[in-house]
Amino acid sequence: MADDHDDKAFGILIENHPAMKATVDFFEFLSGENHPYGNMMFGMNVPDPERTIASVTERLDGTKMPSYWWVGPCTKPENLSALLLEKGWTDAGTAPCLVVDLEKLERPDIQGLELHEVTTAEHLSKWQELFARAYEIPIEIARVLSPVLDGRVRLYTAILDGVEVGTTGLFTHLDVPGIYCVSTLRENRGRGIGAAITATPLLEAREKGYRVGTLQASSMGYPVYKRIGFQDVCSLRIFSYNIP
Repeated sequence: MADDHDDKAFGILIENHPAMKATVDFFEFLSGENHPYGNMMFGMNVPDPERTIASVTERLDGTKMPSYWWVGPCTKPENLSALLLEKGWTDAGTAPCLVVDLEKLERPDIQGLELHEVTTAEHLSKWQELFARAYEIPIEIARVLSPVLDGRVRLYTAILDGVEVGTTGLFTHLDVPGIYCVSTLRENRGRGIGAAITATPLLEAREKGYRVGTLQASSMGYPVYKRIGFQDVCSLRIFSYNIP
């Protein structure tokens, strides 16, 4: 469930980009940006895997752009990792997927912290700029996250005492709400903001009857999520190409 949730979330976050090519269960995104987050493959079922891998790899050989291919424990075919390695992709490590019992999730106590939902194109542009600063990635890569603001993915700007300090997002799939795009500006870290902006949308989901939440963690966020009650359920393997 967790790996499929992650795939569907990023499929929707990027679906509005002209470089996105999607089937029901596979997403190919080769934007040509000089960053691996701008060139990613992911999905639960890779069609005609040997041909698909060969095609993607050939195009990356031409552009020399860095790329990631995400493989979950339920990704088909089961030998996808081996096929990628045979084509010269590098095993770049893992990213943990976690879940939390929403009944046990506690409400954060940070006075003056508010979440403002992104509802317009202007708000989205400002959200992207804030996400780029907080996640410390190029603005061109943050602009890749340009979902249709139709409620399937809900993006939020975190504001503390009137000042923008971070971002978060909520996506619900298979009756499970998931948290994405959590970021806090460097100068505001270590104050519990990351934990608060992770928990708050999930607590709102709990009030609507949802019982389990999920997310995929970065190395920086992992100890924060564990501290507020998230538990490991699986890991995504990351394969890289054109990255020294």
